[in-house]
Amino acid sequence: MPTRSETVTEREQNQVEKDTVAIYQNFLELEDEDLLALQRVLHVKYLKSGLRVLPAAFVSLDASRTWICYWILHSLSLLDKLSSLTEETIRDVIQLLQSCQHKSGGFGGGPGQLPHLATTYAAVAALVTLGGEDVLDVINRDSLMSFFLRMCVPPERGGGMTMHQHGEVDVRGCYCALSVCYMLNMDSKKIADACDLVQFVHRCQSYEGGIGGEPGNEAHGGYSFCAYGALELIQEGNKIDRSLLKSWVSRMQGRTEGGMRGRTNKLVDGCYSWWQGGLCSLAHVQGNIWNGKVRNKLNFTPDFNKCDQSVASAVDQWSGSKWQSPGQIIKEASAAKQTELDMAMDRLLEIEDELKNDPDNKRLGEQQEQVMRLQQEVDKMDEQLPLVEVIQKCLQKVRNGNDETDACDFDALQLWILLCCQINGRGGLRDKPGKSPDFYHTCYCLSGLSAAQHAGGNIVGGRRNLLLPTHPVCNVVIEKLDIARKYFGAES
Repeated sequence: MPTRSETVTEREQNQVEKDTVAIYQNFLELEDEDLLALQRVLHVKYLKSGLRVLPAAFVSLDASRTWICYWILHSLSLLDKLSSLTEETIRDVIQLLQSCQHKSGGFGGGPGQLPHLATTYAAVAALVTLGGEDVLDVINRDSLMSFFLRMCVPPERGGGMTMHQHGEVDVRGCYCALSVCYMLNMDSKKIADACDLVQFVHRCQSYEGGIGGEPGNEAHGGYSFCAYGALELIQEGNKIDRSLLKSWVSRMQGRTEGGMRGRTNKLVDGCYSWWQGGLCSLAHVQGNIWNGKVRNKLNFTPDFNKCDQSVASAVDQWSGSKWQSPGQIIKEASAAKQTELDMAMDRLLEIEDELKNDPDNKRLGEQQEQVMRLQQEVDKMDEQLPLVEVIQKCLQKVRNGNDETDACDFDALQLWILLCCQINGRGGLRDKPGKSPDFYHTCYCLSGLSAAQHAGGNIVGGRRNLLLPTHPVCNVVIEKLDIARKYFGAES
């Protein structure tokens, strides 16, 4: 009987797991702690190369020049290396960002381009990161407020904000506008009321628990962070189902990889170290408001692409008072599935005996298919055990005796970033093994690493890897953000 062929998603997932486990296995075998080191010098060199002349291939990012400035400046700020920039470079960056400011308010992605909420956030965050009165005075707050109000969609038309004039409506716009308002001490509530933020985000929360870009869309890590972050900036985070959101985001951590994925049944990606890991750290810094702590779930978070409800059931029944290893959870789930398989085999033998003279009977074929399916599921669970053991050994090696986290395992996330998103001897961070580094992933891998360090309480690789803390919503180094807010009249 033909078996179901492997899907593209399954094939890619299996490859990512194999690549990841090979990296972790190499780390265990070499016993080289330097493999856990954040390659600061190489990353700084790589980042600084992007603030001058870029290769011709970057022409496709001409409308993202403010973003490139932000990604690089924020990364350098996290590494505490902004001071390594020359005065000439800083002056050129400021002039570029100033030339992107539109006379009607907001910033375009490049000089002379139409204003856009996303590139406005990037430009303001970059200027706040640079800091200083002369730099902050570049920003026209009055025209910004006018621009934001023009982008608001009134409640009677559904709420939310358009990303640009006549553009798409989604929760990113709300996040970008409210983050800028917070950074510059502008009236966030005025914008939130004008776009009916609370009700709009409430309608965007999906049945899974995560939040989509607009009502009816699939739950997505980036949109979930933006939506929930926007609510928290106006202290309205309790207006959505946070318990359901927590449940969803905890399932987005790869059981084998330790990294985060953006959507159900997708591959892990280094950038979600911030968009999903940051969402978990946001709950942590607010005092574990999401109905208390959730134990570390690496390797036994229900992953419905590769395991079934028996694993989920084992997780649901797991007691916080008695820790069980991920391997033990999978063994128990495999045993339960084996029992189910044995029962199905017994029933198959009964049907075969009943239908000796009718081998083509439909019932026989259906029972054979069920047995084959159950056998494949048992085999898959058994295959997971060696992978589980490798990652568990890695985690035991880097833990400081703290097995409790919030909605994700911050130690595992740090391990993923340091071992799988870095390339030994090369600057920049990447999406996943097999990919090349870029400024975007460098920024959000470092942001996620900072969030995991400061929320999780353990610095994997030691204090040499410690990054400056970033604001859990605005994603600007807190020291820089405080300076800007005070300059614009905010209380400490």
